[in-house]
Amino acid sequence: MVRVTAFYAHDDQARFDWDYYVNQHLPLVRRLLGEGLLRLQAQKGLQGLAAGMPPLYTAMAHMDFASMEAMNGALLPHVATITADIAHYTSIPLQVQISEILD
Repeated sequence: MVRVTAFYAHDDQARFDWDYYVNQHLPLVRRLLGEGLLRLQAQKGLQGLAAGMPPLYTAMAHMDFASMEAMNGALLPHVATITADIAHYTSIPLQVQISEILD
């Protein structure tokens, strides 16, 4: 399996609209990626390792696909639409990593 992770680094000065992200953006991603998307999970950063320490990331989203081919078929045709929507909910630059799930 392949996982695409979208990271939004923590920044006290940045804007992040959780309502838009959860109720508009994530449903858009699910709809566009369709059956090729096995799982979409979003996470909200709460803190770092020590109490009071800010999280490394304000938000992360994990998208799982059966294979690289499945990911390419589902995600690549919609990258422009998905990334264009980012400005609606955050000023934080998007970081992306594609990983193989080993377990």
